[in-house]
Amino acid sequence: STIKVEKPYKVVLVKSALDMLEAVKQEFWDSYALVMVAAVADYRPETTAEQKIKKNNSETLTINLVKNPDILKEISTIKKSGQLVVGFCAESENLLSSAQKKMQEKNLDFIVANDISNPEIGFESNYNAVTLIDKSGNQQEIAKTAKKDLAKILLNKIFKS
Repeated sequence: STIKVEKPYKVVLVKSALDMLEAVKQEFWDSYALVMVAAVADYRPETTAEQKIKKNNSETLTINLVKNPDILKEISTIKKSGQLVVGFCAESENLLSSAQKKMQEKNLDFIVANDISNPEIGFESNYNAVTLIDKSGNQQEIAKTAKKDLAKILLNKIFKS
């Protein structure tokens, strides 16, 4: 599928979390802000097969996983004065406390907290309702709205700070 993106945005294609980390580091260096909406896998296969893994007589296959780097956490260590880093938090319980913990651990300027327990919003829906939290702990609830409109609302609130 093709993603149509209007300027001033730039699309950088990556295949893995490690590729994404390097691309984000490179692009963030001279950027004003990083709004990290990608849901990067927490783990990756320890090794990858060069060719198809063929069936054998075993009923199971064991794949060892290793932890991927935490891109937001790593970016926050190279953040310069004046740069903003925005993260997202998707939780089914303890939403606000989890979001605040994540914001502190990753040195974020803002975090967008998503309650994924409501099937009418969030994943697999064109609508969402979120809470935007800033570094000072101020919270702004944004009621259910179309995701394309929500993106504009969030960008306006974040960049007017």
